[in-house]
Amino acid sequence: DDPCGSRPLWYGVTWSFLRWAADQFGEDFGGEPVLHQALISNNVSGFDNLREILGAYGPLETLLTQWAAAFYMDDRTGRSDPRHTVSSWDYLSASDRLVTNAWLRPVRKSFSDFTQEISVRDPSTAFFLVGGSTTPQYSLKVEGSGGGNLGSDIQVWLVRTK
Repeated sequence: DDPCGSRPLWYGVTWSFLRWAADQFGEDFGGEPVLHQALISNNVSGFDNLREILGAYGPLETLLTQWAAAFYMDDRTGRSDPRHTVSSWDYLSASDRLVTNAWLRPVRKSFSDFTQEISVRDPSTAFFLVGGSTTPQYSLKVEGSGGGNLGSDIQVWLVRTK
């Protein structure tokens, strides 16, 4: 039942981000191998490396958000932004072939009852799919524990599909 085959999860996460980045920006570098070489031969590592090499495309936090949205949006109808795709992979079909506990299943909520308490561990993500037959104007309020402010390292993002 181990979705990662007993391998550390971060191998797949890192691969997925680099796959997405190569599909999004590789051609701008002169091809995917050139992008990879830039990342490999740079004199810094980790997020600093990604910020330096991919910085022309926006803040790393924004790129990570677009990549996270691609986990669910890739190959689904109603995509809202080309950055929510992974052109070299079909994430939807790939996720359908995973063991059940590895599927990405957003918490489904209607517009009328969207209240949810959730803890998100660092550096993870929570996905919600909110919809309904009517779409009046709504606001979203996100609070930290006990109604306080969110930490400075927390991001909240929305992807509109219709």
